[in-house]
Amino acid sequence: MMKLTAFRIRNFRSIIDTGWQSLSPDNITCLIGQNESGKTSILEALKVFYTETISEDVLRSDLSLPDVSCRFSVPEGWLLRITDNPGTELKELLSGTTHIELTRSWLPDLSSVLKVSGTISQYLDSLEDAWRIYLDDVTVEMEGELKNISSLEKALENVNIKEAQVRAKFPDIVSKKKGIISLFKKKPAEEKPLIVEDQDLIVELNEILIQKDKLNEELSAKKLIKKAGDTWKTLLDKYNSFENHLRELAFKLEKRHQQLTFFMKQSDEDDLEWKSVLDDYRITRRDRDKTKAELDRHIAFSAYIMDGYDEREANIKVNEEIQSYKSQYNSEILGRKYFEYCPVFEVFEDFGSLLPNRIDMEDIISGNDKVEG
Repeated sequence: MMKLTAFRIRNFRSIIDTGWQSLSPDNITCLIGQNESGKTSILEALKVFYTETISEDVLRSDLSLPDVSCRFSVPEGWLLRITDNPGTELKELLSGTTHIELTRSWLPDLSSVLKVSGTISQYLDSLEDAWRIYLDDVTVEMEGELKNISSLEKALENVNIKEAQVRAKFPDIVSKKKGIISLFKKKPAEEKPLIVEDQDLIVELNEILIQKDKLNEELSAKKLIKKAGDTWKTLLDKYNSFENHLRELAFKLEKRHQQLTFFMKQSDEDDLEWKSVLDDYRITRRDRDKTKAELDRHIAFSAYIMDGYDEREANIKVNEEIQSYKSQYNSEILGRKYFEYCPVFEVFEDFGSLLPNRIDMEDIISGNDKVEG
């Protein structure tokens, strides 16, 4: 159902950017060029679009990571039939689509991600953009709330200091009666009422206590917000830690790529270290993405906490919020799904003009195992 109609290759061996190149509609496309002009590189790039696996020798000297895009024609309505439960807008888009674009992009560890691109990705990206804007707005509100809570806590700290200072000014004229022995039991000492000659101290203390109660009441009302904010800070620090570590690992990977680009021989010890860096990169990237998903959800959760919902209600609401802003599909999920239907791309060489026997295309299609060449 899917037929390759065009391709675009970037940063693959000698190729910087082919731009979109269309295949001939008569099913026969010829690549013509001088030796070392990149004809074989085009075929190899199309092959690794399907196989995913590349080696470091395909990297350019500037270490730009390659990506390969393929455009396929499809029957109208076919994408809708193979896409389970799309949303209303996505359903409308897929029903009239007659071609799709898939792009495979490689990462520093030479693994890759495959995404649907073109018109479909523009729609999915618009949903993601709306979600990001929403989360950014909530984050700004959360930062404001945490700043307000910090101010209240500082004010309460100052009030407590003032209270201690005022109480220290009260005269210590408390007298105690001696204990009286009755029925062989000692009664607790009784205290006389505190006598304060300066009534201004009492007025000042009462004002401080009123202010203290008000601050405690405000902080109590924001208790869940503070809890949500503390969790947000923890997740954000965790995410930033993964992100920073990924950058460090990416630098090591680039250094390795650069060494091989200039044909610097690696020892066995370096190879073991290289494998360790690769494993670390992949694990860290996985953990970063997982933490990012947790962080995004918690930010949305915090929005409802700030609106006065309790934690149980906020959890229910945040699931609805995520569903309203994010499709069940994204560019990567749809890319992997549609890739399952891609036609197989194979590279073979026909040396029939150089050998006494020859293998023709007809022999390959029919599986003729008696021919030699």
